[in-house]
Amino acid sequence: MTFKNKLGLIILLIFSILFTFIKLSFYIVIGGFVLTIISFAIGGDLFVDEAIGLGTKLGLTRMQTGATFLSFFSIIDEIFVVLNSSLRGYSSISFGAVEGSNLVAMLFLLISVIVLGISIKREFSFELAMMTILMLILLLFSFYYSSISILLAVILTIIFIIYLARITKHKGTLEIQQYNYSLMIFVVSGFLVYFASQNVVTISNYFYVSLGNNLFFWGMIIAGVSGSIPEGIMFLISLKRNETDSALGLILSSTIYKGTILVVVATLITPVYFKGSRYTILALLGISVFMLVYVFLRGVKYRNQKELITL
Repeated sequence: MTFKNKLGLIILLIFSILFTFIKLSFYIVIGGFVLTIISFAIGGDLFVDEAIGLGTKLGLTRMQTGATFLSFFSIIDEIFVVLNSSLRGYSSISFGAVEGSNLVAMLFLLISVIVLGISIKREFSFELAMMTILMLILLLFSFYYSSISILLAVILTIIFIIYLARITKHKGTLEIQQYNYSLMIFVVSGFLVYFASQNVVTISNYFYVSLGNNLFFWGMIIAGVSGSIPEGIMFLISLKRNETDSALGLILSSTIYKGTILVVVATLITPVYFKGSRYTILALLGISVFMLVYVFLRGVKYRNQKELITL
């Protein structure tokens, strides 16, 4: 990366930071949104390269890289939404942001499988099973409780710990291409994505205050959908670079992270209500089940073909 490009990256980061201190008006918000999209595109592109390079240096597989570095940094915006809205007593916004972001992310995955013909390897069946179980539990509790109870928070924490333990121990045989790694670019691009995500939350809150309506709805539509931009960009860039395993690990792992530990954090701060969330949970459950069945049938087809070749 040339000095001029590095300088441009730093300048873009400075403008993203300055936007957080500007008094908002309609035109400033629109300009800030454009700036945020550019920041996501550039920061996400660079971050994918550096995160994969770091994964290479640490000897991680593509799946592990997507499930750790990419997944974590892609949910920085959701972390901010949960902390900010929960501390202000607007827990429905945080839950709506999580559910909306997860729905968009899983739709990205569904469209990629159906339209682009991306195949999901058997190694990802565990993630899909965890997603299915997670959505089933949320759906069942939504029928009996108006808000997320401490019991449910404990269950979500257990699911998160089990999943985290699994992906950190997974060795795998998935190869990973070699990338150069620069700590400076990794840190700067990571901060750029972070502040761009923070600005999305600020912009989303501006429209919520201006237009009102249901808290869960605006959390899902504005913060959730807008907050999916980092994941979407990283996902598409990874696919473009033929890093399919990293892309799948990014979507599935970040979805599980958000659906478990972020919801738990919000619950510990202030009560999180189920109101308005059931249809979103059902949609996520449907997508998870479809993907799980797809992987299972693909595995059966592969085994049958292998048996025919053997015969």
